[in-house]
Amino acid sequence: MTALDGLSLGFSTTPLVITSIPELPLMAPADGEEPLNEHVEAYRFTKIVHETVYDSVSPLNPNNSAVGKVVVVTGGGKGIGKAVASAFALSGATGVVLLGRDKAALEASREEIQSPGVKVLCYAADITVPDQVRAVFKAALDIFGHIDVLINNAGYLSAAKDFDQISIEDYWESFEVNVKGGIVVTLEYVKTAQPGSTIVNMSSAAAHVSFYQGYSSYSSSKLAFWRIMEFVQHECPQMRTFNLNPGTCLTDMTRKSGFPTQTDLGK
Repeated sequence: MTALDGLSLGFSTTPLVITSIPELPLMAPADGEEPLNEHVEAYRFTKIVHETVYDSVSPLNPNNSAVGKVVVVTGGGKGIGKAVASAFALSGATGVVLLGRDKAALEASREEIQSPGVKVLCYAADITVPDQVRAVFKAALDIFGHIDVLINNAGYLSAAKDFDQISIEDYWESFEVNVKGGIVVTLEYVKTAQPGSTIVNMSSAAAHVSFYQGYSSYSSSKLAFWRIMEFVQHECPQMRTFNLNPGTCLTDMTRKSGFPTQTDLGK
């Protein structure tokens, strides 16, 4: 038995043409509009909120070419992870590796994001289990020979309950996935990183706002890993390390959160 037993691997190079990436509606005002309630105001960190892909960040812009790059995306089966993987495929990456727990979602994502000349792999694996993560990286390296970018996107949101109401199991799952899982994946990536290798941590505004009732587990876990990535930046200077707040997007996680959607806000 090998370390890959129990993992699901699939890849395809079917030349399907994609001309746009999935839009993830922002749960905030559109360009030029005023905030509609205190929740939106609290989570708005920029003067302009974009709801569409604009030229300077478009994967179709030649200046954003990812030709020759191999990218690993955790939580790549849906939501932000899927959109990021799609963008890299469109920008000409040599390989995109999708990693997550939901085998069906990963395979569906793989089929949707194919682009000519891009090999897309998907692995069903738990990022909190070092042996599974190690096996994924080994398999990807055996196929591509290098990994250039890691997108730490997988996350978990515990139930929105006050501290004295939530179970310890659900509370700690945010730390298991958002902190331990991120550490496990990052440690494995660091072993193979070359000068210029890149890590992007998908964080959250929840790590920085002063208080949002019922979210101490999620907010604290996101803040903890944000801080860890700051240490990675200094202690692994051969790599480029980024913490990114993507904005509040309409994904399964935000639906679970109960945050107001555009429909709720009357848009």
